[in-house]
Amino acid sequence: MNTTGHVAVRLDVDGFERVQRLAMYEIASAMLDLTSDVQRTLGLRPDACQVYLLIAVSAVQRHARAPDGAYVGIDPIPLSQSGTISRRRIADASGLPRETVARHVRNLIGRGLVIEVGRGRLTTPPGLLRDVGPTGLLDRMARHSAGLANALLRLEVLVPVERPG
Repeated sequence: MNTTGHVAVRLDVDGFERVQRLAMYEIASAMLDLTSDVQRTLGLRPDACQVYLLIAVSAVQRHARAPDGAYVGIDPIPLSQSGTISRRRIADASGLPRETVARHVRNLIGRGLVIEVGRGRLTTPPGLLRDVGPTGLLDRMARHSAGLANALLRLEVLVPVERPG
């Protein structure tokens, strides 16, 4: 652990090769648990959940990559700062037919999970994290992720790295 309290890890390629089947089981199981939880909590079918997650990730993508730490809590990202994605890009990224994507987007907009800003630009509405927070979904997603990291550490697929400082 470094002085900031963060632990850095790296992939141990040899460790991964030794326990590849178990590691992939842990990864796939965590992915299934996470997406199943999102589907159940939001009442979405698998295709609709994939469309929704692509939109949700696009909405925060630029802020997740920004080193300045803006919008890291649950305060809403102003619409002017929210990332967007088009139906066409969703279809390309997901492999779903455009009409299927369009149908899911209409449903997501109707349920208030997605909004359209400008022509064909989709994002999540401001305050969605606060709205979803009481369901416990965000907490469960973080716990699933921590469980996966711990499993990969236990299997020695991920190993701690000392960082200077």
